[in-house]
Amino acid sequence: MSDRMTHDAPLRGFQKHWPESSGKAYLNERVTVRGRDLHRDLGHMDWFAYHLLVITGREFSSRELALLNYIWVSTSYPDPSIWPNHTSALGGSARTSPGLALSAGLAGSESLLFGGVPLRKSIDFYQRLASARAEGVTLEDFVEQDIERQGRIYGFGRPLASVDERVPHTLTRARELGFGEGRHL
Repeated sequence: MSDRMTHDAPLRGFQKHWPESSGKAYLNERVTVRGRDLHRDLGHMDWFAYHLLVITGREFSSRELALLNYIWVSTSYPDPSIWPNHTSALGGSARTSPGLALSAGLAGSESLLFGGVPLRKSIDFYQRLASARAEGVTLEDFVEQDIERQGRIYGFGRPLASVDERVPHTLTRARELGFGEGRHL
C-alpha cells in the first residue's frame, strides 16, 4: 500500500457520514444547532451570539457579548494599508468576487505575522504563566525570563508600531463591563 493510501485511510470513514456535534441540516424538515432547533429555539439570538454558540457550544452573558463585540468592532480597521485589507482591496480593484477578495485577505491574515502562530503563542504564554504563578513565580519574573528566553511575548505589541492604540480603550470597556480585574488582565 502506498504512503498516500495509508495517509488517506482514516478519512475514508467520513466519505458518506460526517459526525458533527455543532449542527445538522435535515433538509425539508429542520436544522439543529448544538442539539436545539435553529428556527424554533435560536431565532431570537443576534448574529454574534449565535456564532459564538455554534463555535463554543455555550451561550455568553450580555456583558461578555458586549465586551467581545467591542473587541470585534474596535479592531476592525478598514485601512487598506493593513496587509490583509490590502490583499482584499486588491482583489476588489481587480473586480474579483467579494467572497474571493475577502478569502484572499483572510488567507493573508493567517501569516506568521497576523494569524494562528501569534494566537497559539499567546495562549501558550497564558497557560505557562498560570502554571508558573501557581508555583509562586511572580508575574514580573516570569515576563522577564520569557522575554530573555524568547525575545518577545506574543500578543503584546505590534510589529510596525511601538504603541497599540486599542489597549487603553479595551481596558476601559472591560472595566465598564466588570471585567477589569480578570485573571489574565
